[in-house]
Amino acid sequence: WDLDVFRGVGCRIDLEELFARSIRVANFETLHPVDTLIHVSVHALMTHYNEISLKWIEDIARLAQRLAVPQDWEALQERSTRWRFRLAVENALKMARSHFEFDLPEGFRDFSQWPPPHPEDIKRWNDALARHRSIISLARVRGAFRSFKHFLHFIYYACCRYRYLTKN
Repeated sequence: WDLDVFRGVGCRIDLEELFARSIRVANFETLHPVDTLIHVSVHALMTHYNEISLKWIEDIARLAQRLAVPQDWEALQERSTRWRFRLAVENALKMARSHFEFDLPEGFRDFSQWPPPHPEDIKRWNDALARHRSIISLARVRGAFRSFKHFLHFIYYACCRYRYLTKN
């Protein structure tokens, strides 16, 4: 079992470590805010890049505002780089800054000062950006079966949208 968004990243994410950092909220446990921020960034920008909801960007801004300075921000830099999602986190934070009254803490604003992204991170980011433009890049990101399934969903919803627009 693995978190779907982390599948195939070329880096093993230790789920025991992930859950050991969980925090208690009311009567349940949830991921630590740093881990949640990474997960939401990846989900919004790599899974749904062309369908990003402004609500997700607001979630990213709110999560980032809750991070403790400097320890959580240092952990965010380290984990996002180690897990090969630094570019997703960087771009999610840039979107949050541009849409909401939010700024990164002093010492963390300049992404050129963050650890450099891993080559696998760069490849995955480029594949995610190209995913909706090319069925071939979709296959590289998702695998052939999931790509075909995604393609069929795309065709189905395009047909539904066309029928809806032509009826009204």
